[in-house]
Amino acid sequence: MRQYFPGIIIGWTVLIIGTLIFNLYLFRKNSETLEKTKLKTLFQLLVTTRQWNSDHGKVYVPVTETMRPNPYLIHSRRDIVSNFGDSLTLVNPAFMTRQLSELSETAAFHITSLNPIRPANKADEWETKALQSFKKTGDEYFEKVTS
Repeated sequence: MRQYFPGIIIGWTVLIIGTLIFNLYLFRKNSETLEKTKLKTLFQLLVTTRQWNSDHGKVYVPVTETMRPNPYLIHSRRDIVSNFGDSLTLVNPAFMTRQLSELSETAAFHITSLNPIRPANKADEWETKALQSFKKTGDEYFEKVTS
């Protein structure tokens, strides 16, 4: 039995290391799938919220220190005064999305474009690559990046 002991130890060690490597692979794969699912859910929620805004035609909110009129929205009734004397400003879906992103503490997102109306929405290098890929294939673009 002693003659088999080193082989048993080596075999057991290989089995344990192999199991560890396989479990680490599964953990990484499942983590990536979970992240994609979370991002898709966030995106769908934003699309639904924007659709709600759009379906209502015009959504006005009170003008406050934190809610100023959108300088990029050209509309004859962008700013109005209610019957009660409150100053209101029109919030379009894009402006609403930007406001939501500023409130978000758990996810960083913003509107971007290859041809933006608002200069701050200009796509960076990574976003340009993703948007061009999407334009070409119509498929989602995922890439894990580290900051």
